[in-house]
Amino acid sequence: MTENPVDCLVCERPATGVVSVLTGKDAIQIARAVDAHGTVRFGDPEEYPPAASTATLADRLAELRAAGLPSRTRRCRSRPGWVVPVESTTYTSPRRVGVVVTSLRIALLQASRNPDTPRNFRREIDAELVEFDVPEGHLPETFDFDAAVITGSRASVYWDEPWIAPLKAWVREATERELPLLGICYGHQLLAAALGGTVEAMDEYEIGYREVTHDGSALLEGIESPMTVFTTHSDTVTELPPDAAAFASNEYGNHGFRVGDAFGVQFHPEYDARMAEAVTRAKDLPEERIEGVLDDITEANCDAAREAKALFANFTALARERKEADAAPTG
Repeated sequence: MTENPVDCLVCERPATGVVSVLTGKDAIQIARAVDAHGTVRFGDPEEYPPAASTATLADRLAELRAAGLPSRTRRCRSRPGWVVPVESTTYTSPRRVGVVVTSLRIALLQASRNPDTPRNFRREIDAELVEFDVPEGHLPETFDFDAAVITGSRASVYWDEPWIAPLKAWVREATERELPLLGICYGHQLLAAALGGTVEAMDEYEIGYREVTHDGSALLEGIESPMTVFTTHSDTVTELPPDAAAFASNEYGNHGFRVGDAFGVQFHPEYDARMAEAVTRAKDLPEERIEGVLDDITEANCDAAREAKALFANFTALARERKEADAAPTG
């Protein structure tokens, strides 16, 4: 499909990225009909509802396309992860709505028991997320995904919990199969431990907005160094796995490494201000330490930390490239 310059109806700047879409009342009806899960995002210039699943959308999209109705929209630069409608020349509605159907299917290995964790990743990752409650013993039965993301957790990777060893085994096999992986905080440590690295308890808890330096490669391409990120962890990767390449760090230790197409970052790019505050208040730390971290959850720090969210787009771009390469004919 050819990409044409189109102005976003929200921010009025040129929008980018060709995606599948429809407009008008049909989009509204479909958006209301599907359940709130997955990666279809819809909205008009005044409201941005949660993501919706592709479960019942595919058939309706096919019907609309067969009927000759338009299917086009673009991503909005000012609201990463959201799509906005474009003007239709053949089918218009006073309430213009765009619906995007992404092409990636990613396993979200939910190691956290916090119910807000999936919400954060659904907001940031432009893909169909299939959730697995890992502490309850749920792991994908196959590796039939375009990528996988391992979330944070209150657990430590060296704990004797019945779900941790199977998770490590799944991650090891996924890496051997060259499935793109992204581990965040606990996921970063789990990835390191699964691939032969070492994770140990820290002398001092790292929590709050911190600066992290990086080399600008791959996952963090296009992000300034040092970057501002939110951190919260009491364990750290003290020895990287064999063949791993470090790409981010600060005075507390490693904050990013890569083994093939498997990436780990110690910080939390998925956090918003609400999540940062809730997690901080729940920590068993001295009250004055808690208050100091809360005082730093400012608009300026939140805005600065948004830049690191670009790593999600970098990761899905890598996964999409791998998917397209695997699908390309050989010989």
